[in-house]
Amino acid sequence: MYSIGADCGCAGNLKRFKLRITSGPFDWLFKASLEQRFVCLMNDFADFLNIEDFENFEKDARVNAEL
Repeated sequence: MYSIGADCGCAGNLKRFKLRITSGPFDWLFKASLEQRFVCLMNDFADFLNIEDFENFEKDARVNAEL
């Protein structure tokens, strides 16, 4: 059993039954569609975290982690 998302029922049940020993890359993706996740699996993560896909935010747009 493997979690494919941050809000995945699989991940929740593994955690609930104390069977979750690690988190995977999909646990940190919030806007990737299910199809995009399957593409990553099918192409062995060849296009995972490409620098061209990152977006810069202005300082005021960032979340304040000190709150």
